[in-house]
Amino acid sequence: MGKLDEEIAKLKRLYPQATYVGVADGAKENWRYLTEHTSAQILNFYHASEYLAGAAEALFPDSKARRKLWLEDRLHNLKHTFGAARKILTDFQPL
Repeated sequence: MGKLDEEIAKLKRLYPQATYVGVADGAKENWRYLTEHTSAQILNFYHASEYLAGAAEALFPDSKARRKLWLEDRLHNLKHTFGAARKILTDFQPL
């Protein structure tokens, strides 16, 4: 057991009723680790914004202005609106 595993186990003994949420970037090894130790996992905002910027490029390759407006709107909503991530996913669903 590594040092981080020991710290997590110690906290879980101290606070057995707590909800444990992991926050990380998109690296697979982070998610595997967090899944073992947390009941929910969240992509951090910085990395989510990077992925959305890539999505904006794909959605609006010929219009920098539309890309910028779309991205600013989605990032604002992601930061300030409950349920925004699920709503943003609908942008990528087939019609």
